[in-house]
Amino acid sequence: SSDDIKPHLVKVYPKAGEAIIFDQSIIHYSEANRSNDIRIVTNTYFTHKDATFQTCYWHESYGRKIEVFEQSESFMTDFDQFGSNIHDKPKVGTSKGLVDYNFPTIDAAGMEKLYGKPKREIPKPAPAPQEAAAPQAEAPKQAEPEAPKKFYTRILEKIFS
Repeated sequence: SSDDIKPHLVKVYPKAGEAIIFDQSIIHYSEANRSNDIRIVTNTYFTHKDATFQTCYWHESYGRKIEVFEQSESFMTDFDQFGSNIHDKPKVGTSKGLVDYNFPTIDAAGMEKLYGKPKREIPKPAPAPQEAAAPQAEAPKQAEPEAPKKFYTRILEKIFS
């Protein structure tokens, strides 16, 4: 479950103008936006020119199978479920049926075997802000390792040059 994974996650606090670049196969998570501010997210992907775009959906009634949906080229701009619940069955695309799915289950024991004991406990989520609530303190600044910063800087320079 996600509760098994969260203690192993590392929080990242990008500064204004910074970006986080990762492959979708990396386990990632973002807490719900509890503020009244808009959270801007950009989703960019690179693929072969002849590739078709497919998404998958799993429901517990499927057992060890997933339903594959063929999507149009405009999926990334037209998929409005990003703004509501991405875990619902897709409302767009053409179902290609069920296929076998044998991805391993991720649990606490597996995470500890791969990454050791979690280095932190999961804090309880902050309550939703009230209308007239006092401003909250900024997230604590974490020291940023020099090597990853240089790596990301090189990638961004290649993308934008």
